[in-house]
Amino acid sequence: DTNHIAISQSYGTGTSVLLIHPDSQRTANVYCGANNDLNEGDIDFERIKEAKILAVGSALSLKGLDGEGLVRVLKRTKELGITTAMDVTGHLSGDSFSIIKSYLPFTDIFMPNYQEASNLTGKKDIEEIASEFINCGARIVIIKMGAEGCFICTKDEALAVPAFKVNAVDTTGAGDSFVAGFLAAYLKGWPLYECGKFGNAVGALCVQEIGASDGVKPFDEVMKFIESYKK
Repeated sequence: DTNHIAISQSYGTGTSVLLIHPDSQRTANVYCGANNDLNEGDIDFERIKEAKILAVGSALSLKGLDGEGLVRVLKRTKELGITTAMDVTGHLSGDSFSIIKSYLPFTDIFMPNYQEASNLTGKKDIEEIASEFINCGARIVIIKMGAEGCFICTKDEALAVPAFKVNAVDTTGAGDSFVAGFLAAYLKGWPLYECGKFGNAVGALCVQEIGASDGVKPFDEVMKFIESYKK
């Protein structure tokens, strides 16, 4: 559904050129384009009212929205009774943490990868990192760990969910695939461990093919993959 895409009059569509290395890792050359132009005025709350989750995929890389604008968007979304989820991207450091801290009281599910989370907090221990975000107001923290799976933390529990071991040819899109899988399972009301396992499965399928989304499969195929992996 592309009806509510905002059109920038100043920038072209954002583009990424990804160079895939033999070990499946990549180097990215990015033109942010219209992403830099997205702002609070582009957010249609009448449309958001129809959603179950508002997912922000690129916090700290949205020049026109990051800061007070995104705080207001997240706060308004929470006031509407809608779950909020947030991922981050960009060259992160401790200086970025003050911005993230302003978002977390209005963020139900915070989903950085380990390197991003470590750079933000300046910590190495994953439980300490997750606790830092929980203490800032996030309700659920999921730290993506690539081939090591994911770590899930709330005020009441901490869960390590192992990855599915597969032959990775391209890690492009693995994190976004995990987020999509986790949120799809979360909407079904599954326990957090099962949500993490489903997210790991979607990510594992993604990295087995070249491209950011060619390896992503429909729900039933992901479930078949999980079942076959047990055998």
